[in-house]
Amino acid sequence: MLYGGEFSNVVEILKEFYEKFNKIGVKVVTFFGNSKSKGRRSQWIERRYSDITKVNGFMRDNEPLTKMPSDLEDTMAAVIQFVLKEPIVHSLTENDNEIVAYARKHKSFGILSQDTDYVIAHAAKYYLPI
Repeated sequence: MLYGGEFSNVVEILKEFYEKFNKIGVKVVTFFGNSKSKGRRSQWIERRYSDITKVNGFMRDNEPLTKMPSDLEDTMAAVIQFVLKEPIVHSLTENDNEIVAYARKHKSFGILSQDTDYVIAHAAKYYLPI
C-alpha cells in the first residue's frame, strides 16, 4: 500500500496507538460499518450532515493547508488491516449490535467508543469513552 505526505503522520499515530495496547497485552479490534436500521437511519443522517458541516467549515477556513481525502473509511480499514496487521471487522448489520455481540462472545475487557449505548448493553466489563 502506498501512502505519503501528511497521511504518513496519521499512519504513525495509529501505529503508536496500537503498539501501546499491544505492549500491555490488549488486542484492539476495530469495527467499520454504516448499516443502520430504519428506525435509527434519520438520526444517523442528521448526525452525518452535522459532522459534514463542521468538517466543511474547517476545510474552508484552512483550504490552502488541507485536502479532504476520498474514501477515508476504506483507506483507514486497509491501513489498519494490511499495514499495521491489526484485526478489523466490517459490520454487515447495525454496527452497535455487532460490537455488542462480539464483546459478549469474546468476553471483552472494554469498549473504547463515543457511544454511551454500550454502557447500557453490558457488553464488556468497562466502557472507555473517547
